[in-house]
Amino acid sequence: TTEDQEGIKRHLFNDNIRGYLGLEGGFNKQIKSSAISEDNHLFWYQNNGITIVAEDFSHQPMRGSKIRLKNFQIVNGAQTSYSLVNAFRSDPDKISQIVLLVKIFASRREDISEKIAIATNSQARISPRDLKANDSIQKKIAAAFLDLGLLYERKRNQYDSDSTLQKVDSLKLGQAILAYHLEEPHQAKTSSDEIFGDHYNRIFSKDLDVRYLAKIAKLLLFVGQYRDDQLLSMRTSETAHPGIEFVGYAQWHFLYCIKLLAEKDGKFIPDVDEFEDYLRRAVDMISKIAREHYAQSLYRVFRSARTKELIKRELGFGQMQFEFD
Repeated sequence: TTEDQEGIKRHLFNDNIRGYLGLEGGFNKQIKSSAISEDNHLFWYQNNGITIVAEDFSHQPMRGSKIRLKNFQIVNGAQTSYSLVNAFRSDPDKISQIVLLVKIFASRREDISEKIAIATNSQARISPRDLKANDSIQKKIAAAFLDLGLLYERKRNQYDSDSTLQKVDSLKLGQAILAYHLEEPHQAKTSSDEIFGDHYNRIFSKDLDVRYLAKIAKLLLFVGQYRDDQLLSMRTSETAHPGIEFVGYAQWHFLYCIKLLAEKDGKFIPDVDEFEDYLRRAVDMISKIAREHYAQSLYRVFRSARTKELIKRELGFGQMQFEFD
């Protein structure tokens, strides 16, 4: 495996529940500072070290002997490893004085890496998303998406920024599934913290076809690019179309509206070459709703469950009039 620019072999962290969070992430600045301080001989007292899970390992029972590992993963220690590389670049002589605590577990159980990773990752805050990063469903989605030309980031900062493949963030996919498949765009905006919590099994259902999820992911990327382009135009152009502010709030409602439009056309989800037409129709409808409720806060309009009903009304499903709470 080719080493990346930072000198770390990323494949050794595949079973870690987090990618590197950056020098400012977690306690990484402190880790680096501790490594190059005058008291860096205390490093192993102040740092949790790294935890390795291997199929097997061998060594000679004597001080200073080499340890040979078979098929190993660093399940805890991504932040320490990357931070030490940064520290080495700053002061390689200081790093040579460091003693690092390393724990090695030998097991052939397929689930042991995940169990140890969750149990030992306590140095930086663990989010529900982190805890699900190595879930079998997440791995299945990642493998299927790769075959379809997409990189699925089941954990934060998993891939290099210069990759040529489009990246799909697992949290964003969860929000898209909520908005499109489950038809709850307001929940996608207001309940994102629960996507990898209480709502996880409902959103990432084992019954969902991964090719269908890939189409949702591609639609998400298409709508997201449109949103970003419009917001950039609004910020930088003096001739930006007036009244497009709602675009910044309506991403998940665009997906929901496209779902309803597709169903009216007898489709489960549009083909990629139809995305532009369906998005245009969705933008026209939601733009009308935004204009009708311009006196009210767009922030509240697109967080309300009632906006679903307004979209249905535009599509001919009933007539309603109300104010937003």
